[in-house]
Amino acid sequence: MKTENIVCIVVAAALLVGAVIFLRAGFARNPQALPADSSGSGNPQATSTAEGQVPAGQNGFRAYANAGYGISMEYPDIAVIDDILAAPSYDWQYGSNVEGVRIAQFTIPKSFQPQTNFGEARITIGASTSSEALGNCSKPVSSAADASTTHKTINGVDYFVTTGGDAGAGNFYDITSYRAVINKTCYSIDQIIHSTNIQNYSPDAGIKEFDRQKAADILNQMIATLKIAN
Repeated sequence: MKTENIVCIVVAAALLVGAVIFLRAGFARNPQALPADSSGSGNPQATSTAEGQVPAGQNGFRAYANAGYGISMEYPDIAVIDDILAAPSYDWQYGSNVEGVRIAQFTIPKSFQPQTNFGEARITIGASTSSEALGNCSKPVSSAADASTTHKTINGVDYFVTTGGDAGAGNFYDITSYRAVINKTCYSIDQIIHSTNIQNYSPDAGIKEFDRQKAADILNQMIATLKIAN
């Protein structure tokens, strides 16, 4: 009787081990993973995206948004984005001598106009709540030579606009600077086109004068979509 019991126990144990092996083998052949997304890529569907980098689908542009500062703007695929700098710096505003937060920077790279003296074109968005920044927010950019000023309304916000230039060591900078005080914060949007002196290149290099208007047009398209909540 004892022998029969022992045999039954051994058989049951063998069946149990065999079932486990069978199930593990089946799982390896057909694993149950997280649900894939509807694109069929096999990757789990994302539930969130990085701040400010969401497709827009208008005229080949994409949309940037920073909810913390209430800012949104569209940008072309060619633009390279440097997002917010957490630590206060002088890079929030062109030629600034007070600190602020650089919220985002969009750069149109040299590849936009290859084999030319085009360096890059960029838009920098920054903000500061310092009393000095607020006091200078509606004053011309001091570092811009031959500056002219005007006002321009973009999507309901009135900006004080400075247009001018800067140069140094064979580099030229066309500057259009937008400033607005909203909710006790100075918002700064700098539109800069950087180029180099065409005379510094050998004729054999095949470098041509860049199309300044083409660079300005793409920046102006971006600026036209700029929105700041107030």
